[in-house]
Amino acid sequence: MNQMLIAGLGSLVVAGAATAAFTGVAVNEYQVGDKCVADIYMTFNGTNGLADVLLNIYNVQFSIEGGFGVLVHNNLVPGPSWSPQFVTPGMENMDTFVTIGGAAGFNNSTQADPNWGGAGFNQAGIPALAGWFNSNPPNLQGQSSFVDISNLIGSKTYQGAATLAMRLVVNAASVGDAGLAVSFSGQLTFNQGIGTAPAQPSFSFQNNLWAIPAPGALALLGLAGLVTRRRRA
Repeated sequence: MNQMLIAGLGSLVVAGAATAAFTGVAVNEYQVGDKCVADIYMTFNGTNGLADVLLNIYNVQFSIEGGFGVLVHNNLVPGPSWSPQFVTPGMENMDTFVTIGGAAGFNNSTQADPNWGGAGFNQAGIPALAGWFNSNPPNLQGQSSFVDISNLIGSKTYQGAATLAMRLVVNAASVGDAGLAVSFSGQLTFNQGIGTAPAQPSFSFQNNLWAIPAPGALALLGLAGLVTRRRRA
């Protein structure tokens, strides 16, 4: 079975020459109560991008400042789990999980590849070179849709075709104004539906999530009032 790699987090990742429609990664950052959330999307180019279907992500290398213990999980099973099926209903924005598009819940067809080991998704971290895939590709769960996303202070970072690949949740108290450094690299596979040729681009990303600009930058952006309202407790 072919595997794939993820593109990383953050705002943008440069796509390889063989990936005509894959454009990179975009991150939607927001706060829910005392939690900071980052939704990580794989992005696709132009009008044709809405026909692109993410199939899997593999050979992942992932790290977050503070270690996997800073991530929040709210699962139906004991202990941390990255499974989108085991998210507690009503807690979708308060749980860390991976996915190939779709909504969290029992109907999500995302599965862990063998590199997760015997524990599968039910472990604290993502093992080196692990990945996840849509176990029922005819359902087109990974098909991209139009998204309109922003950073934590409300500035638009991306508009266009994308597929959700991961949600990260941390306690706001764990995040300083500099945010948390995240590194995410790997590969992915996508096509334009059943019977079409797949592409397998690589990508690499390093950035700080949930960072708040310095006061001087805020003044230049004219966003000081907005950030004051959104500043973490």
